[in-house]
Amino acid sequence: MRAGSAIKGWIRRRLLSRWVVCEVRGAPGQVALTFDDGPHPEYTRAVMAVLEAHGAKATFFCVGDQLARQPALVAEMKARGHEIANHSMTHAEFAQLGHEGISTELDGVFSMRDAGGAPVAAQAYFRPPKGVINVPVLRYCAARGKRIIYWNRDPKDYATRGVEEVMAGLAEQPLTAGDIVLLHDKMPHSAASVQHILQRLEASRLKAVTVSTLLAAAAL
Repeated sequence: MRAGSAIKGWIRRRLLSRWVVCEVRGAPGQVALTFDDGPHPEYTRAVMAVLEAHGAKATFFCVGDQLARQPALVAEMKARGHEIANHSMTHAEFAQLGHEGISTELDGVFSMRDAGGAPVAAQAYFRPPKGVINVPVLRYCAARGKRIIYWNRDPKDYATRGVEEVMAGLAEQPLTAGDIVLLHDKMPHSAASVQHILQRLEASRLKAVTVSTLLAAAAL
């Protein structure tokens, strides 16, 4: 019974690994900081200012409706060398949607273009709202050749009241090369939290890079 469960678990992990990235081992000295649910007109700019002060880059998993309302901010994010990625059009409840609804949510962002006609979001991957991975989401991956960028470190900053609680969520073990950290750029303490995280990375001789850079370093 236990052997059978172990085999099933191994098969499930192997199948999901084709479509889901939780961490990227083989990327020496690099960590990906990722930000969900933005962009926020005030807090995202504050986060970017901190990142720039430390020479760091990040990936922002953005909601399409907010991208459409803030083209100037989108241009600024790209000009600063950050990566914009797909977090669905409306941050819908994917657990309640079928394949067609999920396709509409994700295709809406993948089809967005900036003033120069270039795709707004990275085209190779996405992050479903709340990290929901179900059969319709996997069907979408298989049909479109996309990958889900998950995470392996989550300080639950969205549920905290300040920097101390965010850092406590990362205190159990130090960040290491290849980690993908889940953060959010929608709280008043987002920028201050990033400041402390970057200081910790620098003390460990780690560099914050985009998800694309992390994947490329490991040839994934």
